[in-house]
Amino acid sequence: MRREPAEPRPARNHQGFSEELPDGNRARLDILDRLRGAAMSEHELQMLYQPIVDLASNTIIGAEALIRWNHPDLGLLLPGNFIPLAEQSDLIIPLTDWVLDEVGRTMAAWRHRDIDVQVGVNVSPLHFAAGTLATDVIGVVDRFGIPPGHFVLELAESTSLHDVDAVVEQLTEVRRRGVLVAIDDFGSGFSSLERLATLPVDILKIDRSLTQHLDSHDVERSRTMSTLCTAVVAVTHELGMDTVVEGIETAEQLDACTDMDVTCGQGHLLGLPVNASEFEALMRRHRARSESA
Repeated sequence: MRREPAEPRPARNHQGFSEELPDGNRARLDILDRLRGAAMSEHELQMLYQPIVDLASNTIIGAEALIRWNHPDLGLLLPGNFIPLAEQSDLIIPLTDWVLDEVGRTMAAWRHRDIDVQVGVNVSPLHFAAGTLATDVIGVVDRFGIPPGHFVLELAESTSLHDVDAVVEQLTEVRRRGVLVAIDDFGSGFSSLERLATLPVDILKIDRSLTQHLDSHDVERSRTMSTLCTAVVAVTHELGMDTVVEGIETAEQLDACTDMDVTCGQGHLLGLPVNASEFEALMRRHRARSESA
């Protein structure tokens, strides 16, 4: 699982998010103990789903699954508050397994109610290192009857991969079973082109750090970023991949992405992260509007 960056929000947080953890090793140990014990068994963890929209048709075609922790003392924690701690302990794999299971169960429930969408799940490089990721993902896909092309495994572009051959082997195995693979946060690191050449990938997600400059008041900066993104999208399409631009916050950014022939978009302008029932309701409203148009 990746350390999801916080979306921009007002200076004073009115949503109950804890942006920072208490200082000190004791506090971190307490958080790990809580995560190891009650968090996964007492419904403190929850998954939110942020819509991914096909820009040509303005249709919601999928979502990214984002984890939150409703900590009884610290409030609603973002992944950056506890995923790094889980990665430093023995908790990241059971935590990822919990996420995979929760998302699989939700997707099965949606399908039963005629809601069919792709859902992307972020994974930690430590799960690759353990050598069990492909087995765990395929187990979830089989157990919940998720159709090919609906489950998307997202790997952060900045992820350090110590054993590339092992990662390629596991990604190839899940793709054989109909699981799609996405490189997330593309453009946030310096190994982007190497990743495209090395890993078996279906979807490229362009990082919000590039998107935010598409409507910059710095005209030269905006032009440079637009040229860069256009080139990335063109290369991606030549390689047979779809593109998703993350962090779309303004109409100007959306227009720029549409002009660049980007496949899909994600960001606050297109839809906030919501829980499973709210996402289902959103899909039904979206479908009703499309059918009445």
